[in-house]
Amino acid sequence: MKKIVLTAFEPFGSIESNVTIAILNKIKQENSKVKTYILPVVFAEVKPRMIEIIEKEEPDVLIMLGQAAGALKIRIEKTALNYVNATIVDNKNNQPLDQKINNDENTAYFTTIDDVKLYQQLDHNYVERSYSAGTYVCNYLYFETLSYINKTNKKIDAIFIHYPLSTEQAEAQFKHLPLSILVEQTKKIINYLMM
Repeated sequence: MKKIVLTAFEPFGSIESNVTIAILNKIKQENSKVKTYILPVVFAEVKPRMIEIIEKEEPDVLIMLGQAAGALKIRIEKTALNYVNATIVDNKNNQPLDQKINNDENTAYFTTIDDVKLYQQLDHNYVERSYSAGTYVCNYLYFETLSYINKTNKKIDAIFIHYPLSTEQAEAQFKHLPLSILVEQTKKIINYLMM
């Protein structure tokens, strides 16, 4: 069986909770074989923390979860861009604007997972494919993680998944889905990638 690491993010911005923590906790309760971590929403800290996790766990599969308030569906992210433009500050008041993540790097990296086949395993009422993970910490983490995997020649299948807010946490101005549906689709992702 493949070793899977699942990461979530701490709360950030104006929303006091993060749906990815709720999803991670549900998965952790039901599947102790999945290794789980909560990452800081801090540009300067998230890359070294992820490298620590990769070196400690040596996973076969790495699934990074992020919250996208306003999203209508769960989004399977294909692409990580070498670009950052933080529309809000991170949790330590950093706000890099309109710049490359790394001037000496590729323009983008693609997930090392067959995202089309993954998408086919999921309920399209609640899940869609996406070609941009944004320009905030989520995309920053995704790009730096795929870059590290590429540079170190590690055999890790890595993907980023964005989630809408859950009904349980939703604020009036944002679309949302029940947490049970978000967890159910995440279980399907894990089960497919474990094969």
